[in-house]
Amino acid sequence: MKYSFYVLCAVLFLSCEEDKVDDLLIDISDENTPITSIGTLDTPFSSSSISVNWIGNEYAISFSHKLEPLSYTDTIQTYASWSAWDTVKTVTFTNLDDGEYIFYIKSRYTVEKEEAPQSRNFIVDAIAGPALRMYPLYQRVTSGENFSMYVYIEDVVDLAGVELHLSYPFSKISANTMTSGTILSSSPIFFDTINSADGTMELIAIAEEFTSFTGSGVLAKLTLSALSTGLDTLHINESSILKTSGNVPIDILDRVYGLIEVIE
Repeated sequence: MKYSFYVLCAVLFLSCEEDKVDDLLIDISDENTPITSIGTLDTPFSSSSISVNWIGNEYAISFSHKLEPLSYTDTIQTYASWSAWDTVKTVTFTNLDDGEYIFYIKSRYTVEKEEAPQSRNFIVDAIAGPALRMYPLYQRVTSGENFSMYVYIEDVVDLAGVELHLSYPFSKISANTMTSGTILSSSPIFFDTINSADGTMELIAIAEEFTSFTGSGVLAKLTLSALSTGLDTLHINESSILKTSGNVPIDILDRVYGLIEVIE
């Protein structure tokens, strides 16, 4: 009986010690955990420049963020990489194209103690239609690089005729091709030309058998080459015209240019 009593006490002691070890492990795993909370986002945003704020707990010493665009297949990666670690708790994104985004933020206490990223979706709806806009609003390319720009129609009703007139800085950028987008994929193209002597591009098309289009989408894709460094714009000229299936001009409320920055 004496030995049985000692054995029972030993088992109970070891069991209690294991519980203490488990509790200690739990406390250690929860200790010094950085946690970040994203501020309220008033989505949709009516501006192409937005600010995002966040706060961290006492163990969130520094932060890193990135932005993932969701609305385009040919995505511009301006903010898509994780930023350098910093102590600031706000960021301003500029020249954001209309569409949906995911904002990611993470914090860390030490190099080894990093938080799993927090995220928040938001929408930018800064351009009121009917409008014509370039995508992207801003693009950075290197000298000698080939790149693409797109002409979008925004919030149009009963579109059946398009006359695009574009201009670009021909001393710094070379225009290679202009092809019709998804909206004009089945429409007869009556005029499609690039004039490298004065830096202009023109496209004229009508809907086939008066099959009109309502909504937003791509009118044309432009392929370009960067010749020299600098910051320039690709313009949608005032002479551009949109018409309905009844041959009535559509009032274009805005023509939004695209910024192209060429670096070495």
